[in-house]
Amino acid sequence: YEEISQELNGQKAICLNEALEYLAKDIKLEYISLHTDHDENSMSAESIKNIINKMNTENIKIILIGKDDSIKILANETNAKIYKLDTVLTGATDKSAYIDAANRNLEVLKSVLGDEK
Repeated sequence: YEEISQELNGQKAICLNEALEYLAKDIKLEYISLHTDHDENSMSAESIKNIINKMNTENIKIILIGKDDSIKILANETNAKIYKLDTVLTGATDKSAYIDAANRNLEVLKSVLGDEK
């Protein structure tokens, strides 16, 4: 994660899953947390409008969500790209599950770098 952290350091992101905030902080993203109950329909129209305005004003193009979250309206209105990360809170419980999920998350984060260039 060190290389990813150096390259993403200071970039801005929207974090839609509180379980991913630790990761955003660890890779030095400046992030805004949105607590949506994992359902975009739980956000008011006013909240969505304010988020869209903030994303456009601050040129935020990264949205981090868990595998089951959905917030396509923000991406559509701001030309941002959604990156799905595994929170490792559900799913496999075998001995390598955490490392496997971390490796998959690393590949997703590498794709952020490729998209930013």
